[in-house]
Amino acid sequence: MIETSNQAIYFYLVLLLILISVNADNEIRLLENLRSAYPDWKPRGIVDVGANVGGWTREVQKEGLYPGVKTFMVEAFPAHSGSLEETKKAFGDGVVDYAIAVLSSKDGDTVKFHSIKNGFSTGNSMFIEQSEHYNNNNNAKFDLVNTTKLDTLLEHKMEHVDYLKLDVQGAELMVLLGATETLKKATFVQFEVSVIEYNKGGACWHEVDELLRKNGFFFYDLSDNIVAEEVFHTKATGQFDALYIKPSSHNMPSWLVDNKAVFCGSNQEGIGESRIKEGKNIRVDVLDVATSGEMMNPTLQIYHTFYVQIFFVALFAFVGGYLAGKKSRGKVYSRKLR
Repeated sequence: MIETSNQAIYFYLVLLLILISVNADNEIRLLENLRSAYPDWKPRGIVDVGANVGGWTREVQKEGLYPGVKTFMVEAFPAHSGSLEETKKAFGDGVVDYAIAVLSSKDGDTVKFHSIKNGFSTGNSMFIEQSEHYNNNNNAKFDLVNTTKLDTLLEHKMEHVDYLKLDVQGAELMVLLGATETLKKATFVQFEVSVIEYNKGGACWHEVDELLRKNGFFFYDLSDNIVAEEVFHTKATGQFDALYIKPSSHNMPSWLVDNKAVFCGSNQEGIGESRIKEGKNIRVDVLDVATSGEMMNPTLQIYHTFYVQIFFVALFAFVGGYLAGKKSRGKVYSRKLR
């Protein structure tokens, strides 16, 4: 009985480790996918909006990703300035810098910025978070702050912005409306997606998608689902990171350029709607490459390999637990025969 219990514990520990590996570091995984898929591509500048304490930027600067690439962090919560200063110093002058600012569509607007009184940095935003942290008015507070446009902030700080990452708790649309010049420079834009309204009045995915498409971007990749503790009314089941690409960028990965990548929507405007009306099957080639199936998008290969590995780890754990249990039952049976 004891041996069987140990086997069960071992089995569930393996499953727990698998789940942790799947959900860990969702934000940085999109950039890691790019690095693995297109090793010859390198961003000339990265902007980390909603930097928090600088954790994402620290991951970016690690060996194996993009060490030495100029990165600018923007954080709205002043209490994080100490951590951001440490991050800046860790990588030397001229590599990492930061600013404390509340970004929006206009310079000089006065808005309410919501936060938690005890300094717990969850959901700090112009749009109040719908979670248990903000349900109790004794915990939540707001300050009146002046806004800044991202374009204004970066005007004399970043010549290149090939990768723009946003984690701004529902303020994605407001930030991007104040970043028209930045979007002209960008090749990739990453932002946190909520399919349910986590921040009251915050942007929905389709709104951000529409704005990005108007600026020449198309949906490219998606992170694993982020499952948080039960602090949200919705239990955070519809939250992940999306990555968009601008095919007209002068710093596109060469693999996509050489293989004439065609992204859904870039040359099929209206085709889907007309096909639906005509009752035809809809088929859109995402990549105009070897139709024989010999070539696969490297990003898809990474995901494919990753989940196959998870499957086999789980399978081996199950079989190992089963065989060990069978052996244990055999010992008990042999004792009874004696």
